Amino acid sequence: MPVKFITGMSFIALALSAHSAVAAEQSVPIDSSVQVKADPALKSLIPADIAQRGYIVAGTNPNTPPTTFYKDDNKTLAGREIDIMNAVGERLGIAVQWRDTGGFDNIIPGLKTGRYDVALSNINATPTRLKQIDFVGYYNASRLGIISKK
Repeated sequence: MPVKFITGMSFIALALSAHSAVAAEQSVPIDSSVQVKADPALKSLIPADIAQRGYIVAGTNPNTPPTTFYKDDNKTLAGREIDIMNAVGERLGIAVQWRDTGGFDNIIPGLKTGRYDVALSNINATPTRLKQIDFVGYYNASRLGIISKK
């Protein structure tokens, strides 16, 4: 299965439309250094159930600084992937609530069961993973991507 490349901010709205998430845990506090303006045209692409809920549930395994990690207080998430997803949420005009997946091996099952709408955590697109989840957008030279349930 080929990796799908989608341009612009609409890629995340497409990923969200793949399924509905059930938020099981409390949101983890974040520290984001990026802020962007919402694009009202993109908000209309958010699936109705997520728009009604009012936030995107994003999962991460925060143990890989500088991409995603806990700050010194051991409570607040920070890093490049936190900034990227929060900027996507801001551009879509919807909040992002973060969940600590409790381990890298919980990310794909969490997506497949709807616990998370998206996940960002140094996830490489391998043939095995491509059979289970979509990598809908690449954002750096290491070819890591934001993923969603098929």
